[in-house]
Amino acid sequence: MKNKVLYTEVKKAAEQLCNALRSYSGEPMYLNLTVFTRDNTIADRPEDIPDYYSVVVSYPDEVDEDIRINSAVISESAKVFYGDEGIRLVEPYYSEVEDD
Repeated sequence: MKNKVLYTEVKKAAEQLCNALRSYSGEPMYLNLTVFTRDNTIADRPEDIPDYYSVVVSYPDEVDEDIRINSAVISESAKVFYGDEGIRLVEPYYSEVEDD
């Protein structure tokens, strides 16, 4: 049952991301999302282990991924810290959002 709940939530989020990209532009778009939970390799203190995410949104082209990241509409990564009430802090690693 636990796997079914995770599957449903991840699938729902992926479908919402597809819809957001389709609504944003009439052109094809590329999204790369990476999430690590309880990433102790980036923890500043052992008792405060964050999650991590990295997201890159760009238009697809015929170049390698490094260039795609450099010309991204959105390129951002962050640590996510939790408290008793849920997320208490999102600490950016890197952020670049293109303004229209």
